[in-house]
Amino acid sequence: MLKRFFNFKYAILALVIVVLLLSFILVLRRSQLVEDAAIVLVQVAQTQAALSSYLAERGVYPAGEDLLLGGPKARQLCLGTVPDETTAYLGDGSACSGVVLLDFRTLKLLAQLVYNSEGVNYRLEFNLPTNFGSFKTKGIYCATERGIVAGKCLHQ
Repeated sequence: MLKRFFNFKYAILALVIVVLLLSFILVLRRSQLVEDAAIVLVQVAQTQAALSSYLAERGVYPAGEDLLLGGPKARQLCLGTVPDETTAYLGDGSACSGVVLLDFRTLKLLAQLVYNSEGVNYRLEFNLPTNFGSFKTKGIYCATERGIVAGKCLHQ
């Protein structure tokens, strides 16, 4: 009888330890998702700042349609030396003739940023891995020159 009691006691102790370990793992996972969400929002803000700099110099946003920033066709956002130069996103094998406003190769993007613009405004679609601060839900968000809203970007 005494031996069964000790086995039962150890089983309960093992169960408590397993529950505590699982709880700890979940807390760590959540904190990593929150950290990733914060980094994604900083990267979006950096991209918006670079786009604002481009607008200030050229008077329009760089043209692009469903352009994956950081992808093979958009490794850098370049402000070339020629004032009427329209190529702003440079891909593999291209060199910037002026100032690199943002180098996506060194930014190590945590989320895909999909850029669209006809010059007057822009849409930057990205995925937030978890809710964070005033961003109440995880999922797709749309950043524009006016701010960030939940949901897919609508064609303007």
